[in-house]
Amino acid sequence: MRSALRLLSAAILGLLCAVSVFPQASQTGGITGVVSDASGALISGATVDVINESTGKSERTVTTASDGGYSITLLKPGGYRLEITAPNFKKAVVTAVQVRIGETARQDVTLEAGRIEETVNVEATTSLINPSSAVTGQPLTAETLRTLPLASPNFLFLMSLSAGTASEPTDVRTAGRGTADMNVNGQRTTNNSISLEGINVNDFNLAHFDTVPLPNPSTLEEMKVSTSLYDASQGSKGGGAMGLVIKSGSKDYHWEGYWSHRNDALNANEYFRNATGVSKRARLLQNVFGGSGSGPVPAAGGFWFFNYQGVRARNGLDPNGSSLTPTIQNFPRNADGTTSVALLATAFNLAPAQIDPVAVNILNLQSNLYNGFLVPRSGSAGCTSAAANAANAFPTTFTCSFSGVAPIEDNQYTISYDRIMRDGKDKISGRWFWDNGAVAKPYGTASSPSLAFPRTDTQRNRFLSVI
Repeated sequence: MRSALRLLSAAILGLLCAVSVFPQASQTGGITGVVSDASGALISGATVDVINESTGKSERTVTTASDGGYSITLLKPGGYRLEITAPNFKKAVVTAVQVRIGETARQDVTLEAGRIEETVNVEATTSLINPSSAVTGQPLTAETLRTLPLASPNFLFLMSLSAGTASEPTDVRTAGRGTADMNVNGQRTTNNSISLEGINVNDFNLAHFDTVPLPNPSTLEEMKVSTSLYDASQGSKGGGAMGLVIKSGSKDYHWEGYWSHRNDALNANEYFRNATGVSKRARLLQNVFGGSGSGPVPAAGGFWFFNYQGVRARNGLDPNGSSLTPTIQNFPRNADGTTSVALLATAFNLAPAQIDPVAVNILNLQSNLYNGFLVPRSGSAGCTSAAANAANAFPTTFTCSFSGVAPIEDNQYTISYDRIMRDGKDKISGRWFWDNGAVAKPYGTASSPSLAFPRTDTQRNRFLSVI
């Protein structure tokens, strides 16, 4: 029994160690540079302390090598402050050093001779060229993700902001979170990959981003699409590699609430609806609401972040689910709308034995979906008229036009917790994401001229990362 418990404990420990390695590799960045004096002489043994500007806690402390160089890796994206000290030199403080996903920021520091009690403040310099990495890509910060307008709370519509990418324009009529595909450097859309906190969250069944976990833009610290020359830790395919990092807590308490609203009264009517004389705008009502909070945990010494977002919408514009214009084969029927083997055999010049009774039952199946029957009848509401029993009525077809409203509901929760221990020597981080969503499409996902039936698309995403 003890051997089994030891084996199980070893397996769990190995799994946790493995999980902690992969996210660190792809969704982090670093800082490197050289410390020298005013004459250009390299300073070895200088202490470089990296402090997270959001939490005020020291993330790492290193000393410069004999060549005056230093390198700090495995840093979460965000803003940092460097404090550099050395004997017989003034303390240098470099603020606003920005770390991005998969990038190593270079920050050289020049120390001035003087007492260590004196401080020289310097603001970090940003270069458009990254000499430490050949990876091409565009990072989008939390501020950019939060302020750019989106038709639905889906940050995937911002993928095309990166150089070398191309995607179709956003279809604001789509019910739910919508579909966003991207071509990177001319490759197929299925060649892209996505990772959340360094963990591969691709849908290996569909090879698209339609069903992957999508935290709302207010929860993301950074999003980056790497388009070429990235290593295997960032992406598993040859196209674009998207990396997502969830926000951490902060040293101060922050609270925010938000609400966005779309209404029929604020929408323009579609061109084709006007052209066909349909002056009434289709139903399109959307409410996106939520809130975030973050701050310290004084008793435990950590930092927390929490977000909730809800979506409630009613969509009557979606061309794949809210409206349908099927083309139906006309068939003979009785006065009450039903048909029979005899009527079908006569109309289509077939023997009664050639008529499948199951097909007759389907044609007579009653339903409230299409004016009382599962298969629409010519001349019924929304359908053009065709002669029911005339000699030349078969085989002919008639068309229908149906529209409905798709109710949409989505709820998601995001929680993060970070704690730094032993003066930056140890750190524990946890991320939890929970999302339940549903889109009830009255006419499924079939496109005209096919006949479609109701369908509810559901999303159930769960994500947990502890490192």
